[in-house]
Amino acid sequence: MNATQSTLLIATALTYKGIGSSWIIKNQEKLTDIEHLVALLQRDVRRDEEPPNIQHFRETLTRVEQQHNGILTRIEGVISFLDPTFPDLRGNVKDGDRPVLLYYRGDISLLKKKNRNVAVVGHLNPDSATIRFETDVVDELINEGITIVSGLAQGCDAVAHQQTLKRGGKTVAVLPSPVDNVIPSQHRDLADQIVTNGGLLVSEYWANPYARMEQISRFVTRDRLQAAFSDGILLVASYAEADKGFDSGSRHALAKAKQYSIPRAVLYDETICTNDPAYNLNRQLQLTDTVTTITPSTIRVGLDNFLSTPPRTEKQTSVEQMTMF
Repeated sequence: MNATQSTLLIATALTYKGIGSSWIIKNQEKLTDIEHLVALLQRDVRRDEEPPNIQHFRETLTRVEQQHNGILTRIEGVISFLDPTFPDLRGNVKDGDRPVLLYYRGDISLLKKKNRNVAVVGHLNPDSATIRFETDVVDELINEGITIVSGLAQGCDAVAHQQTLKRGGKTVAVLPSPVDNVIPSQHRDLADQIVTNGGLLVSEYWANPYARMEQISRFVTRDRLQAAFSDGILLVASYAEADKGFDSGSRHALAKAKQYSIPRAVLYDETICTNDPAYNLNRQLQLTDTVTTITPSTIRVGLDNFLSTPPRTEKQTSVEQMTMF
């Protein structure tokens, strides 16, 4: 498979500072004309970067094409937002949050709206009771034919992927790294198992980060896609924002789901969670937000309530809503 010309032009434009998804979407009609595209880049690139001329852009385009030719020998494909088969986003996602390129291994059709997806997120160090609770809920989702979306991180993410595979379900891993260089490296075997069993690895990134701070920012930007490709997002357990020093990926994903009007649910068990700081975000959301609470004794009822209403879109009315089940 070769990358399309539009994909290569988008990838090249994104190498310039100050150029992101919203800029690409806004200027999509100019993406087929290099002269017009370069003129726009000269106007809009960040001031601390020298604006490209035609020759510089063509040289960069050639380098990007060569790199993509190598990448596409190791992965299944790349798709741009201009492709009519580009995956569907759920909810109300602003242009700045919309992905414009996706690199993947596995079944990209798992991201289509006809597929029912639930993101399962949580912190990095769940205890045995939390893992049992999570696996019970994932089992119920698999029983309904739902695809599990998560981030392939340690802890709750890995549990979600592994339990799905154990039950013969399909799972999607949204990565903060190129799909041919999986992070964390200890989950590369798990990543291969996901693809082998009909699942999907997907990422916006085709190159490794140039600095540590960029890698950190990729974890944050990845979190939005877990929400945007899911009909609902389920929080297993997470520390609240005030809990300094703990992982924050779940908070980012839940916040984006709220912004996109995607249903949210939290797991909570009074007998094990009341004094556990690992459930502080769950408690906080219960008190301050509109979420479905799922307890060990109400898993089935809780999931029915959680998934009875699909993500809202700007054109959708309550009359037009249909249940997932």
